Amino acid sequence: QKCGIVEEQIDLSKRKLKLIYQGDDFNGRTTNNSCSKLIYQGNDFNGKTTNTSRSNGKKFQISINQETARLLGNMGWTYMQKTNYIMAEVIFKEAQVLDADVKKALNLALCLIRQSRYEEAYLIIEEVLQGKLQGSDEIKFINKAEELLT
Repeated sequence: QKCGIVEEQIDLSKRKLKLIYQGDDFNGRTTNNSCSKLIYQGNDFNGKTTNTSRSNGKKFQISINQETARLLGNMGWTYMQKTNYIMAEVIFKEAQVLDADVKKALNLALCLIRQSRYEEAYLIIEEVLQGKLQGSDEIKFINKAEELLT
């Protein structure tokens, strides 16, 4: 990657998360999130808990927690690229609390493997292979989980 791109990605994610936490992205809602119990008071979701977004021409609903978890997942992966595995682990765990899914779980498992914490990684991979996480029935994630076991 080009010099500085990773830092720019981290800064961008931090700015977006700060907007959410300060209330500049979402309008007047509270969440009962056990992780952070944040109050969102912003302008982007117009007082609703979800917003209609578009990706590749398709419409879908996204919640505050889903958007926050997505940003945290992106930031965690960026820290992985910088080989800052401790920070990546913390961020992936926070993202999983907000909106658990197989992709973030496998990224967390990879992060733990890179820290030589194989038993913890194995437990996460087993959850994926047992189908306990959202999306764990997709073949690409099953293949990735099996690859991490080798």
